[in-house]
Amino acid sequence: MSAPTAPVPPVVAPEVGPAGRAPSSGLHVVVGAGGAVGRPLVAALAAAGLRVRAVTRDGRDVGTAGVERTAADAADPAALTAACAGAAVVHHCVLPDLLRWVPDLPVLTDALVSAAAAAGARLVYADDTWMYGLVTAR
Repeated sequence: MSAPTAPVPPVVAPEVGPAGRAPSSGLHVVVGAGGAVGRPLVAALAAAGLRVRAVTRDGRDVGTAGVERTAADAADPAALTAACAGAAVVHHCVLPDLLRWVPDLPVLTDALVSAAAAAGARLVYADDTWMYGLVTAR
């Protein structure tokens, strides 16, 4: 029997962010908020009492009460920049489909870097292992 696993605490960012702002304060924008990484991140940030804006392509509810919701496609730099306006921290949780990973991820990441820079925000990247391709258990 294995021991129960405790929830993994979020990584704490350094105390001072861009323009001297504390990254833990202010607005946290989670792009890709409806996905496997973004949804629990939104919940964790909100549970910590932080102001959160959940960004999905369609602006849908991601299951956490009290967070702002907005629609923006990460492939649309203008819409993404508008969605990230006012952010202290932008969380990159966009995970393209595995079959589109190589062509899409750099374009989406460039748009997120630009949107975070336009907002004067820190960009936090939630990485994935999809770049290694499909893995099957043996």
